[in-house]
Amino acid sequence: MRYKEYIPVEIFYSPVERPLWGRLLRLGAESCVLLSRYDFRKYRKLHLTFEFGGKKFENLSSRTVRMEKDRDGYYFYTCLPADAPAERHISDSGQAGRGQGRPSGRGSFPCFQ
Repeated sequence: MRYKEYIPVEIFYSPVERPLWGRLLRLGAESCVLLSRYDFRKYRKLHLTFEFGGKKFENLSSRTVRMEKDRDGYYFYTCLPADAPAERHISDSGQAGRGQGRPSGRGSFPCFQ
Protein backbone atom coordinates (compact mmCIF):
# COMPACT_ATOMS: atom_id res chain seq x y z
CA MET A 1 0.00 0.00 0.00
CA ARG A 2 1.60 3.28 -1.09
CA TYR A 3 0.40 6.81 -0.64
CA LYS A 4 2.19 9.79 -2.15
CA GLU A 5 1.07 12.26 0.49
CA TYR A 6 1.07 11.46 4.18
CA ILE A 7 2.37 12.73 7.51
CA PRO A 8 4.58 10.32 9.48
CA VAL A 9 3.19 9.86 12.98
CA GLU A 10 4.34 8.23 16.19
CA ILE A 11 1.56 6.44 18.07
CA PHE A 12 1.59 5.91 21.83
CA TYR A 13 -0.85 4.24 24.21
CA SER A 14 0.68 6.45 26.88
CA PRO A 15 3.54 8.99 26.77
CA VAL A 16 5.89 6.65 28.68
CA GLU A 17 5.63 3.75 26.23
CA ARG A 18 7.74 3.08 23.15
CA PRO A 19 6.14 4.58 20.03
CA LEU A 20 4.51 2.62 17.23
CA TRP A 21 4.46 4.01 13.70
CA GLY A 22 1.77 5.15 11.35
CA ARG A 23 0.87 7.64 8.66
CA LEU A 24 -1.78 10.32 8.71
CA LEU A 25 -3.49 10.14 5.33
CA ARG A 26 -6.03 12.84 6.10
CA LEU A 27 -5.92 15.45 8.85
CA GLY A 28 -8.82 17.76 9.59
CA ALA A 29 -9.93 19.88 12.50
CA GLU A 30 -12.44 17.29 13.71
CA SER A 31 -11.04 13.96 12.51
CA CYS A 32 -8.05 12.24 10.97
CA VAL A 33 -7.41 9.05 9.02
CA LEU A 34 -4.51 6.99 10.28
CA LEU A 35 -2.80 4.10 8.48
CA SER A 36 -0.79 1.54 10.46
CA ARG A 37 0.25 -2.10 10.53
CA TYR A 38 -0.80 -2.24 14.19
CA ASP A 39 -4.18 -3.53 15.28
CA PHE A 40 -5.78 -1.07 17.72
CA ARG A 41 -9.26 -1.88 18.91
CA LYS A 42 -12.16 0.43 18.23
CA TYR A 43 -12.59 3.30 20.71
CA ARG A 44 -8.98 2.89 21.83
CA LYS A 45 -7.41 6.09 23.12
CA LEU A 46 -4.15 6.89 21.31
CA HIS A 47 -1.63 9.70 21.61
CA LEU A 48 -0.25 11.01 18.31
CA THR A 49 2.97 12.95 17.70
CA PHE A 50 3.72 14.47 14.29
CA GLU A 51 4.92 17.58 12.44
CA PHE A 52 2.46 19.67 10.47
CA GLY A 53 2.82 23.13 8.97
CA GLY A 54 6.36 23.49 10.32
CA LYS A 55 5.28 22.79 13.91
CA LYS A 56 5.62 19.69 16.06
CA PHE A 57 2.49 18.43 17.81
CA GLU A 58 3.09 16.03 20.66
CA ASN A 59 0.82 13.61 22.47
CA LEU A 60 -2.44 14.71 20.85
CA SER A 61 -5.14 12.57 22.41
CA SER A 62 -7.39 10.83 19.93
CA ARG A 63 -9.84 7.95 19.92
CA THR A 64 -10.36 5.39 17.16
CA VAL A 65 -13.99 5.27 16.05
CA ARG A 66 -13.71 3.26 12.87
CA MET A 67 -11.34 0.57 11.64
CA GLU A 68 -10.92 -1.30 8.36
CA LYS A 69 -8.20 -3.73 7.30
CA ASP A 70 -7.10 -3.93 3.69
CA ARG A 71 -5.95 -7.07 1.89
CA ASP A 72 -2.28 -6.08 2.37
CA GLY A 73 -2.68 -6.18 6.16
CA TYR A 74 -2.77 -2.44 6.81
CA TYR A 75 -5.35 -0.92 9.13
CA PHE A 76 -7.16 2.32 8.36
CA TYR A 77 -8.46 4.14 11.42
CA THR A 78 -10.72 7.13 11.61
CA CYS A 79 -9.83 9.01 14.78
CA LEU A 80 -11.53 11.85 16.62
CA PRO A 81 -10.09 14.12 19.29
CA ALA A 82 -10.35 12.30 22.63
CA ASP A 83 -12.56 15.08 24.03
CA ALA A 84 -15.19 14.44 21.32
CA PRO A 85 -18.17 12.28 22.32
CA ALA A 86 -17.50 8.59 21.54
CA GLU A 87 -20.88 8.21 19.86
CA ARG A 88 -19.94 10.74 17.16
CA HIS A 89 -19.08 8.37 14.34
CA ILE A 90 -17.84 9.01 10.85
CA SER A 91 -20.17 8.01 8.02
CA ASP A 92 -20.20 4.27 7.33
CA SER A 93 -20.26 4.72 3.56
CA GLY A 94 -17.00 4.15 1.68
CA GLN A 95 -13.66 3.01 3.04
CA ALA A 96 -11.82 4.78 5.80
CA GLY A 97 -9.59 7.29 4.11
CA ARG A 98 -12.02 7.64 1.22
CA GLY A 99 -15.42 8.21 2.85
CA GLN A 100 -16.57 11.64 3.90
CA GLY A 101 -17.39 12.18 7.55
CA ARG A 102 -20.17 14.16 9.10
CA PRO A 103 -18.60 15.62 12.23
CA SER A 104 -20.84 17.27 14.78
CA GLY A 105 -18.58 20.24 15.43
CA ARG A 106 -17.54 19.14 18.92
CA GLY A 107 -13.88 18.64 19.71
CA SER A 108 -10.99 19.58 17.47
CA PHE A 109 -7.30 18.80 17.17
CA PRO A 110 -5.05 21.58 18.59
CA CYS A 111 -3.18 22.03 15.30
CA PHE A 112 -6.36 23.66 13.94
CA GLN A 113 -7.20 25.89 16.89
